[in-house]
Amino acid sequence: MIGRVVKRVLHRVVRALVLSRGLAAVFALLVVAGIGFGIYQVYGLVGGGQLAFPHVGTQAVSSNAAEEFLRGNQTYNAQLVWDSLSDDSRKRFEGAGGAQALQAQLNSARDHGVKLEKITFVGKQDLPDGTSMQFYLVGSRGPQSSSQLDYVPYVFTIDQAGKIAKVQ
Repeated sequence: MIGRVVKRVLHRVVRALVLSRGLAAVFALLVVAGIGFGIYQVYGLVGGGQLAFPHVGTQAVSSNAAEEFLRGNQTYNAQLVWDSLSDDSRKRFEGAGGAQALQAQLNSARDHGVKLEKITFVGKQDLPDGTSMQFYLVGSRGPQSSSQLDYVPYVFTIDQAGKIAKVQ
């Protein structure tokens, strides 16, 4: 009985789609939208696909502080690193000489052949207090292993203002 009802309903739906171009266009649009939404759900929100943007989340402030920190280290630019740090982190560094000492460390790394060559964003986790943690894998070459790429994990704690509170 139910099979007959389903068959009749499907027959009428298909017949309406064939006879009405407008209805067929709306149906096709709904199918394409459904497929697009499904792809977004799988790739856009999970974070593993090519469509994912690393900073999509519930955090009010979108932060690229970790990227600036790593780019500053890659280009030996202490100002980029300094600007990515939270006020508390800057205070800790000021006791050791601040941005000038940081630039001296970066210059020394450059002079010794230390290079960050491959920076890979691994993931992000928003935390209930409004902070987040961001995970990167960095391929670097150092003075001891100039021919071999060594991978180092970086974990950044980002505060509510979008600045780096801690680097591990």
